[in-house]
Amino acid sequence: MATKITTSISVAIDGDGTLTATFPQSLEVYTKIALAIKDKGKPEVDVNPGDKKLRLLFITADAYPTETGKLTFTVDGGSAQDLYAPLLLVETGASALLGAAKKLTFENKTGKEAKVTILVGRDADITA
Repeated sequence: MATKITTSISVAIDGDGTLTATFPQSLEVYTKIALAIKDKGKPEVDVNPGDKKLRLLFITADAYPTETGKLTFTVDGGSAQDLYAPLLLVETGASALLGAAKKLTFENKTGKEAKVTILVGRDADITA
């Protein structure tokens, strides 16, 4: 049975108003993962046990460093990406950039514990 997940985004521009968007999705499978990453920690997280393309990826942290290389993640061992702000990819954006990604690896060099939350969504793998 599919779960409805609705994404809402709001961007306030000083002197020029606010842009908002809402996007509902129906996802067969979602996983929410909470991590407490110790300083110098490098946990690997399985986010997709099957072969279905990801349709949702949302990553948040309790604090965002302003320096390069302090809090990073990789997708399936690729290039490190800085986590400067919340990251949200939905539907074709998630599928095009991530495909059927299997693992996210985080690295924390902030000097303190980092709390990271990951939400991934995809279609179910059905085997007969």
